[in-house]
Amino acid sequence: VRARLVEIYGPAAKRDEAFERVFRPLAERLDFLSSEQQIRLLESRLMHMRDSAENADPSGGALLLARYDTRSAGTARRAPGATEDFSFGLDATLGPQLRFEVALRESALAEQLRHCGVELDEAEFRETYRVLEALAEEPGAEAYRRARGELRTLLGSDRFDRLWASRDPAFRVVEPMLRSHRIVEETIYAAYAVMSRTEDELARAAEINAHDPARAIELARGAAAREEAQLADLVGPELAKQVLTARAQAFLERAGAH
Repeated sequence: VRARLVEIYGPAAKRDEAFERVFRPLAERLDFLSSEQQIRLLESRLMHMRDSAENADPSGGALLLARYDTRSAGTARRAPGATEDFSFGLDATLGPQLRFEVALRESALAEQLRHCGVELDEAEFRETYRVLEALAEEPGAEAYRRARGELRTLLGSDRFDRLWASRDPAFRVVEPMLRSHRIVEETIYAAYAVMSRTEDELARAAEINAHDPARAIELARGAAAREEAQLADLVGPELAKQVLTARAQAFLERAGAH
């Protein structure tokens, strides 16, 4: 169709608004890409979708979904053989800067950030995306702690905790439990902040464990004791124990699933 339009109307057809859907198929969100770049990107996506459909399991597993599991020292978990469909072929066709711009608009991670419940200005959104993408690509205890520190500095503790809660499977277990006991939202996030600070302490202990296991165990035990005591002050001793047990169970179930 493109070749025929150019044959009839000449090269100007590529710039005609009437033919934008043909020559600039991704213009609605990726207008900064040239016609040729949009066409190549669309073709790459269609090829990737075709290949994924051919290789899909009979149960219809979501091969295109990338999972970012930040609970286990920043380990990035992805479906076997899966890649994020938005980025397929981008490095080869667009280069790193344009790839980043596309990712900010199209990736699963960017979509998560847009719906995280935290207001981010453009600069914060870009930096938050950069930090989380780097963590997913190079996970580990040190990277996990560094990423959390950078985001806490960037966003402040309150917004950081809410952002992290939106991505933390543990929060999806803890929140409904607390709400079922008529705990108000402010206290729910205060409780999560306690658990979030404990995450930082445990990440530091994990780093120390490589060269000083005894010290790491001591730090981890101290962090756990403080966490339980602080949660008890917020929601009561019995509910605090229930919350910590439910979180631990959810974590074990996820670990077993992987």
